[in-house]
Amino acid sequence: NKARQETVAYLRASIAMEGASDTVDPVVAEEDSPPEKRARVEAEDEQKQEDDAEGTTAKGPKRVKRKMALVFGFIGQNYRGLQINYEIEKDAARKSVEEVLRMALVRAGAVTAVNAERLEQKIGWARSSRTDQGVSAARLVVSAKFLIVEDELTITGHSPALVSEVNRELPDDLRCFSAVKVPNSFDAKRACSWREYEYLLPTEMACAAGIESGDCLTAGELAKRLESILRTFEGCHSFHNFTRLKAADLAWKDEKEGKDGKDGKGAGIKGNKGKGKGKGKGGKGKGKSKDKSAKRKLEDAEEGNDEDLHADDPDEDCEDGGAMGLELHGENGDVRADDAEASISATPGGSHSGSKQHVEAPWVEICTKNTATGTWKERPPVVCRHAQSTIFMAAVEPTCGGRLLRIRLRGKFFLYNQIRLIVGSAAAVASVALPAEFLHLALTLRIEMHMPLAPPTGLLLRTAGFCEMDQRAGFCAMDVQQARSCMLPEAGFVLVPDEHGAAAAVNAFSEKIEASVEEQWRSGSELGDWLQKLKEVRVPSGTALEELQARAKELATEEAEFRISQAAADRRRREQRLSAGASFVG
Repeated sequence: NKARQETVAYLRASIAMEGASDTVDPVVAEEDSPPEKRARVEAEDEQKQEDDAEGTTAKGPKRVKRKMALVFGFIGQNYRGLQINYEIEKDAARKSVEEVLRMALVRAGAVTAVNAERLEQKIGWARSSRTDQGVSAARLVVSAKFLIVEDELTITGHSPALVSEVNRELPDDLRCFSAVKVPNSFDAKRACSWREYEYLLPTEMACAAGIESGDCLTAGELAKRLESILRTFEGCHSFHNFTRLKAADLAWKDEKEGKDGKDGKGAGIKGNKGKGKGKGKGGKGKGKSKDKSAKRKLEDAEEGNDEDLHADDPDEDCEDGGAMGLELHGENGDVRADDAEASISATPGGSHSGSKQHVEAPWVEICTKNTATGTWKERPPVVCRHAQSTIFMAAVEPTCGGRLLRIRLRGKFFLYNQIRLIVGSAAAVASVALPAEFLHLALTLRIEMHMPLAPPTGLLLRTAGFCEMDQRAGFCAMDVQQARSCMLPEAGFVLVPDEHGAAAAVNAFSEKIEASVEEQWRSGSELGDWLQKLKEVRVPSGTALEELQARAKELATEEAEFRISQAAADRRRREQRLSAGASFVG
């Protein structure tokens, strides 16, 4: 009743202000508003005053602190990866992209030196994806509160002046394309709903083994053949054989789901000093976590970051990219594992290793039996369950005069190394080094298979989509083309507009990335090493192959029977409800 009275009083005050604004004190009307709204407005005003005060300087035009989204790209050849590591940046031989970017922002006056010490905590820094060493990006978004001159904003909220100031402080292989004012609730990481990666593959890697380059198919024919192979991966699958997992990837998931709970009570995620109640799979159990890292991993997994999982190995890409996007958001998505966490084999009883470096998968032998038991090595059910990922689109086209094939993969919840394993496997099939049926077997059977892993050289983050944003953050598109395809409302905003040369700068830098990748392929040894290793690939044959085929057929039969039983059960339920007088109309 009290809340209702306050609401009625607020409405009466609003009506009075509209009818006779000169006789009603706005302060009185503000006091008559509901407590929740009044508290929110006061908090926003206080935050705005704090931001404005922080931006006040004695020299130059006044700067205010506003939430902005920066779109930038980089050539990953000279960087350790995207994400900053504050503890090692000072002495690191190779800097991270964010380290170079934050120093440029400080010199440009967009971030104070104090706030630059901890970007996430001080200015709400969030990235749409993460990449590892050697991986480039054509469009990557970060959101944070930057110090800007508000009068320099255009009518659409863009700040060409800030872009120019930042680019003056950046090297040529790292460029800022756009800066646009966004709502305070906009978060580049959580708003990113899908990511599109690109892999530039030399045509030699897709040619049949033993065939001279002159006798190989044309670049267009190779592109069509490779695209038809890659369409095998479209849809939602368990990519347990197309990723590499670590102990940290699944241990915290088991705890969250209450795997250790007894008698219907599951354990919560355990912290150092667990108190209260934590929800487990079987019910409620004690021990709610205070472990912030576990909570952070869960949030990252739920948003799906592109090979957004672990990028401890400096030689690997972390395909927002979420997280094994587990944002998972990430093929080059996110560095989530602590350096001290050990790697683990995906086989049952996998041992822990004290080294944080990944062990190169022995993919020359696609799959083998356990020598001690004579049975196939299988992935644990928990690995298969948490290796779910979705590929929306796979497309291939020639580029760089037909010397490279541009492979585009769009999806969400990319896993660690997923794109490189998909591309490597498809290239092996195209070159007739691997039978095509093994792609289907690797996706459906729990049997452990070591699929070919493509080098990191050709991988780059192409773009991202923002269609799952918080309603308060409005509507957003990366560029004008994406805005048309998603029918962006008039009230929405475009991150990279055609104006101010932003779109042209993106296209020019993308061409620069392609030229750099081609040079790396031609000057390095990765292409030759790949072709040589591909000749040594061994796949099961004879009785072993027949056994794999029989298991796949048995699994398909079980799934078909299950679908039939589910359909019959649904039909019986509908008939029972109809016989009881229920209606499904409307």
